[in-house]
Amino acid sequence: MSAPESPVPPSRLKRWAPTLVGLAFAGVGLAATGVALSQVEISIRPPEAPTGEPDPVDLLRDDVATIQRDLQDLSGTLGQNLEVLAQGLEGNSEARHQEQAATLAALAARLDALDRSEAARSTQTEREL
Repeated sequence: MSAPESPVPPSRLKRWAPTLVGLAFAGVGLAATGVALSQVEISIRPPEAPTGEPDPVDLLRDDVATIQRDLQDLSGTLGQNLEVLAQGLEGNSEARHQEQAATLAALAARLDALDRSEAARSTQTEREL
């Protein structure tokens, strides 16, 4: 038997082909990046002025300030109105008390008159018997 033959070494081109393909892709990528950068303009500018529309935060701040002023006005007048109401209720309760006392006195007088009338009838009925 003879000794196995050694494999034939690959040619130089076959050994370097993957490396050359990789370098070609890298070159194409760098060239594409260069073209893209030449077409792109980057500029840094301050923000543009508002377009005339009011800022929503400022609108909200104004609304809250208006509501707060209205609430302060209402709370200031609420105390005064409650005092006026209390005085009115006290005055009305005094007048109502006097009216009820007068009505009660009239009812008591009527009840006394009915009692006397009943007593007179019962006395007259006893006399007749």
